[in-house]
Amino acid sequence: MSDLRKRVIIIGAGPTAIGSLARLCELMDENTIEPLDITIFERSSHPGGLASTVTDSYGFSWDLGVHITGATRYPAFLKTLQAAVPEWHCIERCVKADMTHVIHASNPQDNYVPYPVQSSVPYFPDEIKQKCLMELNARFSTEQPKEFANFDEFSLYFFGKTLQDLFIRPYNQKVWTVPLEEMNCKWVKGRVPKVDVESIHERSTLSLPELPDCIGMGELWRRVAAKFPQHYFSFNSEVTKIDTETKQVALIGVGLHQPQSFFAQELSWAYFPQPEIIFYRCTVISNFSPLLVPDPTKYWSVLCEIGLEKNENIDSNELIEKTVKGLIKTGVIDSKEQVYSVWTKELDYGYPIPSINRETELQKANNILEKHNIYSRGRFGGWRYETSNQDCSFESGRQVIDKVFLNIPETL
Repeated sequence: MSDLRKRVIIIGAGPTAIGSLARLCELMDENTIEPLDITIFERSSHPGGLASTVTDSYGFSWDLGVHITGATRYPAFLKTLQAAVPEWHCIERCVKADMTHVIHASNPQDNYVPYPVQSSVPYFPDEIKQKCLMELNARFSTEQPKEFANFDEFSLYFFGKTLQDLFIRPYNQKVWTVPLEEMNCKWVKGRVPKVDVESIHERSTLSLPELPDCIGMGELWRRVAAKFPQHYFSFNSEVTKIDTETKQVALIGVGLHQPQSFFAQELSWAYFPQPEIIFYRCTVISNFSPLLVPDPTKYWSVLCEIGLEKNENIDSNELIEKTVKGLIKTGVIDSKEQVYSVWTKELDYGYPIPSINRETELQKANNILEKHNIYSRGRFGGWRYETSNQDCSFESGRQVIDKVFLNIPETL
């Protein structure tokens, strides 16, 4: 009898929720657990959450999370995605950072260095290069602290003052909108590459990013969700509104006329630490798939991300104007005449800021919630930026089910 079944309610239908549902279905199919009454409440009309894709009135498609899928250590995630979309685009990864304030080349495209910047010190002018190398080597003569009070101390120790001033500090403050002194450094593993001074001239082979052969990551998650019984999903059903101390992100998508420069053709995305450039990252999203533009013979597209402070007043026209000017100044596009269309989107939730007291506050919150059989997971439910990519979110959803029903400790 269904009315005697235990009920599981999942709020949101993003990757974490889909991971939980997938694990629940596995356990029920294996008869490891009794059949459950499952409901997924999603306030929008479709699954995906922050991994959704929006197609604008001009026919350009924009991934809200600017997503790709590369190598993952979670086989269940990969198996689920490949079952939903068997065909994938494998693209060559080309990621750069604009270091105009260091290199000062007359052609703006010559001011870019391979990312991560801390491994591209050999590209710097000789005086700055020698200073960076001296500071990087100096850390070997000092004992590493057992712990760092904040991200400022961490980055100063591992990268030196020059690299910190040239890129680490200005870029991260653009992204996070808070000083480095207010951030912990528990999130940096796998997110902030350290420097191997001995092999600084070498480039390690990187796994090739993969994109599904469909219209964006949002379509991928729709197809994944379609593999499950649809009566589990309750769309257009908002449970509550949660007001949290988080930063906002504005997305500016620019549809462009062909031709596309060779520089832009080979670029995946680039980072911009300069305060005068309004966006901190620009992704040439049309390079990921021809399906993301209405006609790839006529158009290409870029998606720019802008960090905004909480409650910051936004003038969308000003954001658009500064974005287009920034694209021209940094050599991503040639002129304003290339612009065919512009799409804007403000995301109330962008990045879960790793504050100094994060661990203590998360422990308090989870202790209270879990007493009532409420388990807060996901990019913002778990509030751990370092484990909030799609694969980690999906795996987190699976692991919390194992914790609740099988008493298996989580590793994320």
